[in-house]
Amino acid sequence: MTLNKVERNGNTVEMEFAIDRAEFDKAIEKSYKKNVGKIYVPGFRKGKAPRRMIEKMYGEGVFYEDAINFVYPDMYDEAVKEAKIEPVDQPEADVVDVGEAGLVMKATVTVKPEVKIGEYKGLKLTRAVYTVTDEEVEEEVKKLAEQNSRLVTVEDRESKKGDTAVIDFEGFIDGKSFAGGAAKSFNLEIGSDMFIPGFEDQLIGHKAGEEFDVTVSFPEDYHMKDFAGKEAVFKVTLNEVKEKIVPEINDEFAQEVSEHDTIDEVRAELKAKLLEMRVKNANDMLEGEIISKLVDTLDADIPSVMIANEFEQVQKEQNQQFMEQGMTMDQYFQMSGQDPQEFVQLMMNQAERRVKSRLALEKVAEIENIEVSDADLDMEIERIAKRFEMEPDQIRNVVPLDTVREELKTQLAVEHIKGLSEITEMPGEEYEKMKKEEFEAKQAEEAMKKAAEELKEKAETAKEPEIIHVTKDDETPAEENK
Repeated sequence: MTLNKVERNGNTVEMEFAIDRAEFDKAIEKSYKKNVGKIYVPGFRKGKAPRRMIEKMYGEGVFYEDAINFVYPDMYDEAVKEAKIEPVDQPEADVVDVGEAGLVMKATVTVKPEVKIGEYKGLKLTRAVYTVTDEEVEEEVKKLAEQNSRLVTVEDRESKKGDTAVIDFEGFIDGKSFAGGAAKSFNLEIGSDMFIPGFEDQLIGHKAGEEFDVTVSFPEDYHMKDFAGKEAVFKVTLNEVKEKIVPEINDEFAQEVSEHDTIDEVRAELKAKLLEMRVKNANDMLEGEIISKLVDTLDADIPSVMIANEFEQVQKEQNQQFMEQGMTMDQYFQMSGQDPQEFVQLMMNQAERRVKSRLALEKVAEIENIEVSDADLDMEIERIAKRFEMEPDQIRNVVPLDTVREELKTQLAVEHIKGLSEITEMPGEEYEKMKKEEFEAKQAEEAMKKAAEELKEKAETAKEPEIIHVTKDDETPAEENK
């Protein structure tokens, strides 16, 4: 393959590349062998006609299409490597020339943008330092007991908060049923706030077998505008009432739920895990601060396709989370009341931030000559394998190693910046209070900016006001002056 030319216009690169006739002829021969059985030539059995005879009868280019499809992928990959570009989308390919000289192709593709970043050395950062109290450990023990509780059907007792009600229900607005407002044998924990405010409270005091109405009003800001503020009546059948039985917290419980003999050993393990989690969270917040500061200095004309591709990935991850929770995205909107458009915008913002973060960290890795050694790669694969309870070889077979290497490179870039920064430690509660105040201040600033922009837009589109002349009693009236 010969790379004839490379022209870049912003984030678009056009390459022209070629192979000689001898190489292209190999692809033509391959195309001939693939297609000869489909071509009829008088005097020859099907599949036995010579290539030259077919080309003479149907034209020299009869096998070109498949031949080009055979050689193009490798030609393009070699051209990309030689041109030293990083495509972010599928290319548009065209044939420039094909004949005795060989095959000449052109590919137009969107590539990663040119990136500039500001100063990242000597950043002033704050790390949260957390402790774990005995009260917090006890809360974790109670959660463990809750997780190991069991539901027992109760008879001849009215339902109460904390029970799980197994219900059939169908909702009506203005006497008409509506989509998404009905279900059979639905398990609802009373007090979980999963349903519209007021729904769960009206299940309290009923016994299994009862049929009754539940009347609620959809919130005024409900995401489905047709329902917002409207009253709904749900026909409910309470099929079953289940009581949660929480085990007693003692040594016997410890032996049932862990490998420990005593509940004190369980407490010690929970305390260690809680502290480990908080240290990790503190480190994640520190790294998030690094990335935010770095992204603020980013100067790059990012192709929209990069953000669109990342958005698709964010959507897949979000759908996977919903599947693991046993619900669809539509069910989530129905139960949470969140506006789907706002949710999509949040995912879009997340995708944009990911792209910007990756570009900025890749630039740091380039400037600092950060490379990932084979030993680093092996360690990362082992870490991933342990996380997903798989063998390292399985990870190598399902995950592209280049992707793992690039992600690891950005992690090393973060660690490098961290090592160059001035880090001040602060108690966790103070840190969270500080971040909350910063977030609220930023929100207020953005709200003021948005209000100012809206006011300016209204002022620019408003009609020029009519001039009114104010006169004294002895002067000509303003209307006559007009």
